[in-house]
Amino acid sequence: MDGQRFDQFTRAWSGRAVSRREMLRLVGGGIVASLLGVVGRAGVAAQTCLAEGEVCHSSDQCCLGRCKKKKGHTRGHCSCPATRQCETFCCGSDHFCCNPQDQICCPSDAQCCNPGDGTGSCCAAPGSCATTFGDDTGPTTCCPPERTFLTSANIPECCPAGTVAVGGVTTNGGPCCPEAAACNGSCCSSGSVCVNGSCCAETNVCGSQCCPTAYCYGCNNGTCSYQCSPNQYCSFGACRDCPPTGCGG
Repeated sequence: MDGQRFDQFTRAWSGRAVSRREMLRLVGGGIVASLLGVVGRAGVAAQTCLAEGEVCHSSDQCCLGRCKKKKGHTRGHCSCPATRQCETFCCGSDHFCCNPQDQICCPSDAQCCNPGDGTGSCCAAPGSCATTFGDDTGPTTCCPPERTFLTSANIPECCPAGTVAVGGVTTNGGPCCPEAAACNGSCCSSGSVCVNGSCCAETNVCGSQCCPTAYCYGCNNGTCSYQCSPNQYCSFGACRDCPPTGCGG
């Protein structure tokens, strides 16, 4: 309350007998009303965009980012952009409609697998929507990149869990290789696994090593070691006794 309004207030009450309590109540009420007016003005100032359905002149006035106007009209109404429209509701910024029935909207950097009412689901990057290997007519699934490959028709397919995609035809009968057999972009043959970047027969695996049994190496306490004694030599993977003249004769 400024000085002029206060003088008017006191003159209005100069002819009345007012108790201290009543005067405080009246003055306090004026202060509260003034504060409420300030808060109200602040709330109006905080409204920076127009809600859906409000009259607008340009799209940057609308919270949804679109001012829909009839041809030749300068005014329109704020509405949902076509790229974010999901039947009865509007997707958020940088999202697109994937499943209207369940109100599912996907981020712009994601994919929508099986789009449609009750079927669509979002697949976040780096995954991609792909049919399951061996079931080309089935629904797509969100497949991680290590299990995804492209067919000759450039259609993404997804290898089953527990396998990785190596592409092409592998010795295991297809483009999906068991995780243990996947080795530097190729697939080890059945009965072999990948050890230190090379295929190794399962019977030759020794801890983190692959023992070259063709050279008479075997596994001892988790370490590959030569199996022949000083009086023996290795021949085609077998230790043989040296002749009487010695192994070097």
